[in-house]
Amino acid sequence: MQGQIDFFEKPSFDSEKIFGGHGALVFVIDAQVDYMEALNRLHQTVLRAHKVNPHLKFEVFIHKVDGLSDDIKFETQRDIHQRANDKLSNSGMEQIHLSFYLRTL
Repeated sequence: MQGQIDFFEKPSFDSEKIFGGHGALVFVIDAQVDYMEALNRLHQTVLRAHKVNPHLKFEVFIHKVDGLSDDIKFETQRDIHQRANDKLSNSGMEQIHLSFYLRTL
């Protein structure tokens, strides 16, 4: 886990303070590495944040796609979108909307 802070592992983590007074949460997924762990963290983060602030908007940036062919870019976006939404649906939280964006370096 490079360049990330794992708020969930800190005993002093205050969900209300972090998610309570904001309008959007941006989550970045690196498209050039295995993103399964990132999808699990996204799921945990979205569920926790939504519980504190049900009006929060969730923006998912699929980062570093400039090194991928167009076919792989869109397949990666489709796969991340599908898996993330399937996890929400399986948790009974299909009402949560995630927006996905392809980003370059």
